[in-house]
Amino acid sequence: MEAAVLSKKTGKPVKVIWSREDDIKFDVYHSVAAMYMKAALGADGTPTAWLQRTVFPPIGIDIRPSATYSDPGELGLGFTDVPYALPSFRAENGPATTHTRIGWFRSVANIYHAFGIQSFADETGACGRQRSGGLFAAIAGPDRVVPRSELPKEFPNYDGAYEQYPIDTSRFRRVLTLAAEKAGWESRSRETASESVWQCIAAS
Repeated sequence: MEAAVLSKKTGKPVKVIWSREDDIKFDVYHSVAAMYMKAALGADGTPTAWLQRTVFPPIGIDIRPSATYSDPGELGLGFTDVPYALPSFRAENGPATTHTRIGWFRSVANIYHAFGIQSFADETGACGRQRSGGLFAAIAGPDRVVPRSELPKEFPNYDGAYEQYPIDTSRFRRVLTLAAEKAGWESRSRETASESVWQCIAAS
């Protein structure tokens, strides 16, 4: 809006860039989410059933004040496009009432979905004595391009054609393998990496 006002007054194109201080002080924050995760582990420690729920005020509240459920666009940001090949997988979205204005600062729904889901995946790996790389290999299954038919009917795919930009688990696996190599992950002890943090074995 500042750019539009200044451009109108000067009669010239104007580009406005806020300082980080102004950005934090005056921009509108995105919503937060509450997530519930639950899994059943098989004899080998690999998840056999997976339930995930997410609840957050939808960004569409700005134009639909009565909205309480998220739309496919937001759920397609890291929640309904999880590339796990599990015998039983369920993703649910519940209603949330908005009490404040919601904006895009500083990112979109991928942030909390990725944090919640991948943190939980690491927890199941700790309980099942699986390391992160091995866990992904176990729950993602063989390298594959996830068929479009396995995704929600209204999956938006970030506005890209699915034939051109499919969910390819081999790409995820290469990224994870490279990150593990660069971080020296395989040289870390299992106790340091997971057990001392989650204490899952005692709980189970």
